[in-house]
This record gives sequence, C-alpha cells and structure tokens, in this order.
Amino acid sequence: MNDRRKRFRDYLQAFQPTADPAAALDDGRYVPPPDGAAERLAAAFELRPDGCALVVGSIGSGKSTALLQAARVIQASGEADAEVLDLGRVHDLAQPAEGVLVAAAAVLALRSLRRLQPDLDPATGLGGTAVRVQGLALGTRKQVTRGDIQAAEEFARMEQDHSPWDELVDVFEPGVLRPPSAAALDRSPLVEPLRELLAARPRPLVALIDGLDRLRDPAAFRRFTAQDLPLLRKLGVGVVLVGPPMLVLDRVEAHSPPFDRLHLLGAVPVEDAAGRSFLMKLVRARAADDLLPAAACDALVDASGGLLRDLISIARSAGEEAYADGAEAVGPAHVAAAAAGFGAELLRGISADMERRLRDFFPPASAPRARGLVLPSLSDVDLRLFLDRLILQVQAAPPRFVPHPTVQPLVRGPRG
Repeated sequence: MNDRRKRFRDYLQAFQPTADPAAALDDGRYVPPPDGAAERLAAAFELRPDGCALVVGSIGSGKSTALLQAARVIQASGEADAEVLDLGRVHDLAQPAEGVLVAAAAVLALRSLRRLQPDLDPATGLGGTAVRVQGLALGTRKQVTRGDIQAAEEFARMEQDHSPWDELVDVFEPGVLRPPSAAALDRSPLVEPLRELLAARPRPLVALIDGLDRLRDPAAFRRFTAQDLPLLRKLGVGVVLVGPPMLVLDRVEAHSPPFDRLHLLGAVPVEDAAGRSFLMKLVRARAADDLLPAAACDALVDASGGLLRDLISIARSAGEEAYADGAEAVGPAHVAAAAAGFGAELLRGISADMERRLRDFFPPASAPRARGLVLPSLSDVDLRLFLDRLILQVQAAPPRFVPHPTVQPLVRGPRG
C-alpha cells in the first residue's frame, strides 16, 4: 500500500462520527471540554451518591462521552461504583413504561456485582438473587410442557403436531426490558431482589443511563421516569439520565423533582478563546498539522459551529475530498467543499416555514458572525430546526441559538 493512501486511511479512521466514544477515552484522544461537564457531574455524586441528574443538549454535543468520563471519575473517587448503559441497546424505546429504568438499574447493579465478585455461585443466596434479577430484567429461557403452554394460552404459537402434552419444550419468558408487544410492564417483582443486590454492595451504585435523547416526545420521557426515579432514589441508587434535547428550555421538566441537578450541553462557542482552543486540541488529537494544516483546522472549527460530532463528520469528508483531489494534505478548499455537502444534507427536506424561520437566526449582513437569539421557549418550528441541527444551541448563560454555519451560505437572503 502506498504511503499516501495509508496516511489518509489512518486519518479517516481517526475521524469517525459514529465511533464508540469509549475508544477516544481509552486511546488518549479525549480532550476535556472547557466547561468540565463530566468532572462537575461526577463531583455532585461524590457528595451525594443517591442524587438524580439530567443531562440534555444538542445532538452530537458530547453527552455520551460526558457520561462515560463522569463514570470513570466517580469510580476513581472510591465513593461509589458507576456503571453506564445505553438503554436503547436493551429496550425498545418506542415502548415507554414504568419499570424500565428500575430494570436498567438492576442490570447495572448485576454487572457491578459480577465485577466485584466474579466467582459468585448461582447456588448461593446472593448468587440465586443475581440469577433471579437477570431473569426478571432481561428474560429467561426455561422448559415447560406442551400442556403448560396450552394452559397459558400460548399453544396457538406452537406448531400443533399432536405431540404428547407432557413433552418438554424450550420457551423464552421475556423480562421487563424485552417485553412482548401486547403485555403490560410490571416492575414490582424486581424491587426486592434488587434491594438485596444493593444491600450486598460495599459502595453505593450510580447508574448512568444513556439513550433517552432519542425520544422526541416529552410524554414518553415522563412515562419512563415518573415512577421509577423516585423508587430508585428510595433504593439509594444514584441516577444520571441523558434526556431528550427538547428539554433544553423546558425548565419545569428539567428542574422538577426527582431531578436535583441539570447539566446542559451544547455547541462549544467557537468565538470564545477557551472554546476554540478545546476544538483545535480535539482535532490535533486525531491529525497532525502535516495532514491537516492550521488554516484547514481553523476552517474546520468554524464550519462545525462548535458541535463535536459535526466537527468530526466534516473533517472526515474533507479528508475524502483531499484524497480524491490528489492532494498531500487537507486544505481550506477541501473543508469548504465538505462543509457545503454537509449543509446541503442538513437542508434536505426543509419546509417553507422552517426556511422562513431559519432566516431570523441569520446575522445582519454587516455582522461577521451570528451572535444568535436567546429564546424563552421553542416554538414547534424552532424545535424542528433544533432537532434537525439547522440551529445550534450554544453553551452560554442564557442559552442562545445560532444557525448552523454550513447552511447559511446555501440559503439566500441573510437578514439585514
């Protein structure tokens, strides 16, 4: 393989927007953001391990990375054991219900216990409780007779081959996190065995649960949280939830009990010296200046609008542009081409009312950069623009919203 091709392949490998954020923490590419979100989140649970925090922010603003780093800081403190779970990997988020977060915490308690006691005997009292918790949360496979199946009204799902009713058949009994579509969820069988697992632990458990930012319905979020979070607090389990991005300005939801802390993430302000330095370091942790010179790096930071995932996505596309162009390094023109393609994709399917509203966020023609609008609340159109990343929420007090830098050149008629 020629050297140029390998250099660009390594570059593309370093800029993967969908990569597991844990990889960046493990290989040294993690750069602490200027607001120290993960460290502040961890500090709150060092003082109060049974706290309950909500993390909200723009798509791609680094929420998952913040959770993983906070878990490592909490674990290193020795005050609590911290475990992270992406809820969407173990439960269909289209089925919000009571009991799901309790079951998720049970899975994390079980995972943590097995780290502490890897040789736990399932025949012992605590080992048996662990097996029971796993079955109730994730489901269990067992053998029943065909007569039992018919009695449970499941015979219609079996092949009716007139086999003896006492013949044993393997069946899967779903747990709370893998419910049959028509069944009601019930968390009550999990509470007592979970309490037993937690009582056997030397330190409190902090459950950091990712994934609920994929929800677009606040009512669904409330169905997950309304009953489960108060119960987990009674059990002494600390909880950090990544919530839906539409809660950015929903002060009633985000600040109501049981949440005692809100962590708001967003686009890093690129005009701020500390913010720009952070973004440049994040790029430099992945590419040296011989392949991504300073001018291209500056253009990349500007095009990203300070959103971490977009920074990585545009950098990757710019690398592809440079390679296809036969260049030895990524230049500002390659970044501009990548940004134009990125902006065009963001604008795909935009409605007329969204475009009209988007223009309100553009700076006057005389202004070098959009300062953004401070909004008391998000209208339905604003929310659609925000969820589609056509406007970005910038980390500031109060939060302000700016147009994505890649879309403004593609939409005619700036304000002013």
